[in-house]
Formats: sequence, C-alpha cells, structure tokens
Amino acid sequence: MFQVEVSASPSAPALQAGRGLQATDQAIRDLHDKFGDDADSRPDYHARERERDDYVATLVTVPALGADGVRAKAAVLRLRTLIEDYDRHQEVAVSLADDIAERGSPALRPVAARLPDPVYAAIEAHEKAYVEVRAACAESSRLLDLADKIAGKHEVVIPDIRGPDAFESPWLRVVYQNGQKCIVAPTSVIVNEYLPGEENEQLRKSFVSRLDDIEKAREAVYGDIDAVVDGPASAEVDAVDDLIETAPTTMAGLMSFLIYLAKARRRDPELFCEHHLEPLIDGLGKAAAALS
Repeated sequence: MFQVEVSASPSAPALQAGRGLQATDQAIRDLHDKFGDDADSRPDYHARERERDDYVATLVTVPALGADGVRAKAAVLRLRTLIEDYDRHQEVAVSLADDIAERGSPALRPVAARLPDPVYAAIEAHEKAYVEVRAACAESSRLLDLADKIAGKHEVVIPDIRGPDAFESPWLRVVYQNGQKCIVAPTSVIVNEYLPGEENEQLRKSFVSRLDDIEKAREAVYGDIDAVVDGPASAEVDAVDDLIETAPTTMAGLMSFLIYLAKARRRDPELFCEHHLEPLIDGLGKAAAALS
C-alpha cells in the first residue's frame, strides 16, 4: 500500500486515505497507459485496486475529526474516478455529511468534543493492528524466501519403495531419478512412511539427518520465524475482541461500525469466530436501545 506522510492531526486516517486514494488512482492510470487493455489482467493492477478499496472504506468508516479531514473528504468527492463510482461516492458523501451534521463542524469544536463515540478508536486500533500483521507476514515471507536461497528448501528427495498399491498423496511432488520414482519429502514423517521396514532404517536416518541440517541452516537465516508473526497476530486478536465488545454510542458510529465489520470480513473471511457472536449481538442491542 502507498505510504503517504501525514502530520499528527486527529484527522490523520482521513488525510492518509485521501492522499493514498489519489496516488493509487494515478498508479492505475499509469498501468493503463503502459499496458493498455492488458493492464487489468496483471497482479499489480489487482493489488492497486485492493488498496483503492481499502482507502475508500477508510474514508467511509473513519470520521474526519478536524477541518483538514473534512477538506480531505471533500477533495476526494471531486475526483473523477470516484464520481464515476456512484455507490462509493455516495457513501463517502454521507460520511462527510455525518462528520459535519452529527458531530458539528470539526473546525469549530475542541478535539475532546470530537470523539463522542468509542467505536471509532476501536476501529482505528484494529486497522492499525491489521496493517502490522500484514507487514509481519510480508517480513516472514521475505525471510523464508531468503532461507530458500541460502540454505535451500526444507525437503529431501527420497525413493518411493512402497508397494504398487500404496496410497498416492495428492499433496506430495513426484519426481523421477534414473527411472526410479521418488517423492519430495518435507518432513521426517513422510520419510518414515515412504521408506518402511527395518532394512531401511539407516537410509531413513540419513534423510532425517539431512532435514535436520537444512533446518539448522535455515534457522541461522531467520531465527525464530514464528515470533515474527505471533506478536502482531496476537495483538490483532485482542483488537478484534475489543472492537466486537465496543458498543457504538451514536448513529454515525453504529453505521461506521457495521460498514467496517463488512470490510474487515471481506478482506479476511476467517477474522471473526463463533465466540464473537454473543458480544456482538449484545453490543448491537445496547446501541439500538440507546439510539432508538
């Protein structure tokens, strides 16, 4: 995603999204100029479109808490690409109207008075946690790729000496060496399964030892690879729980909450779990009762 520098303004998310949307639109135009009709079949084109969706969703769900944020939302409403995207244009327009109408003009109110609904802080906290998880996953992938280059993949090629009626796993890669059917084995479990019998004990040990050597060489490259993602992932789990347990206190906050839940689930279908259902229903019930 495009990284756009913004000040420490309370409207920083809206400013980031507004500038990011313009940068992403320009990147999409550049791809069309360079690749013509083939542009929309490229992975980088689809990546830019996903970034654009996230920027628009931020403009819809996150309130502008200052005059600069109001100006940022007003500016994107004038973008030709958003005007042509009628439904999203309307959603951003309604969000801007809510910022002005329900909370009053942000330019005329102190910062403390612009934060009446705790759901906005919960949304922002989860969005930050989500971004940090994505960055951690990217770093984990980079380290794994680097280990592949330096130490090799964690796998050995072993002969398949089982009988002709043995089960063929669809998940294992088959190769042939000197006419002999072989299996690419990533674990000692596979080695033991495909090299059965006491007569093959030494052969099994040699391949398992080779896997151990590869793993040690890979660990020298990436260290504790699980720790790269575990911390940010745990923080996102906590942020999701906090979000679900936060009851909106304004109608605008309630709408932003529902829109954000849909956005979050769309980009990560496994984000919400069964245990979230009860607190979500309770929170929505409380919000509905307070706002009715």
